Amino acid sequence: MAGQAENAAQAAAQVATLKKLPPEVVTATVLFSDGELADAEQLIRAFLVKHGHHIEAMRLLARIGIERDVLDDAQLLLEAVLDLAPDYHAARFEYAQVLIKRHMYQRAQEQADRLLAAEPSDRNYRTLHAMTYVGLGLHERAIELYRELLSGAAQPADLRLSIAHSLKTLGRREEAIAEYRAAAAARPGYGDAYWSLANLKTYRFEDRELQQMHAAEAAASTSVVDRYHLCFALVRRSRTKSNMKSPSTTTYAATHSNAPRAATDRKSSSAILACRSKSVSPSCSLAIRMAAHPPPTPY
Repeated sequence: MAGQAENAAQAAAQVATLKKLPPEVVTATVLFSDGELADAEQLIRAFLVKHGHHIEAMRLLARIGIERDVLDDAQLLLEAVLDLAPDYHAARFEYAQVLIKRHMYQRAQEQADRLLAAEPSDRNYRTLHAMTYVGLGLHERAIELYRELLSGAAQPADLRLSIAHSLKTLGRREEAIAEYRAAAAARPGYGDAYWSLANLKTYRFEDRELQQMHAAEAAASTSVVDRYHLCFALVRRSRTKSNMKSPSTTTYAATHSNAPRAATDRKSSSAILACRSKSVSPSCSLAIRMAAHPPPTPY
């Protein structure tokens, strides 16, 4: 009930804020929320050219930049917003997130400290604070902070996953496995948890886990990202079982690389096509091929 009341209060505050904004900013905000980034950016840039510095317009343009991974512009915009409104906590939170994405962990921690000084019990700020310790390589401290957040967490899967990643980095493999399993149990079909287990390479899934993975991969309610991770995990398991090199390694690297990848994609796609065994469904192979060839970013 407390969570519902908090959400209702936040929604009411957002409505009140929108009523005070110029129509152009409201329309651009709606376009942004609908995923129409190009139209939102065009409108908000035109507004800023005409009206100069406007805090909400600048923040919205920064959020568009974050969505498009134009992080340097987003950082500069949010710095300008905070110069004008240093107590704007939502903007400072987004600024810290950008700093983390740009691997500026010490500066991000400074922002997290400022946010926590104002609202020490805010779970988002506390999670952000823990993330800065991960970035700084202080995993023991990060684990302590994540474990503190587990108490009272309505959705603990992401926290479990973060703890597991830090445990893995520290070489505490068995503890990491236990946390990855806990993350998967907390959120059925949590692809990242299963992929992380598969990525341990020597880990062997139990029959029960394989059944859960296949069921989640086939479920219509499974998100695209979770399905990709489930497929990668199933492919790796299948290839490991047959003592063959996993095509998912090549595909995953190609998907997340900035280097020219045409040759790699051809090889990985051929390997994926060849792995349509009983362990991997045709839809799973299709999902991996789609992941290997994502649509171009329109920016």
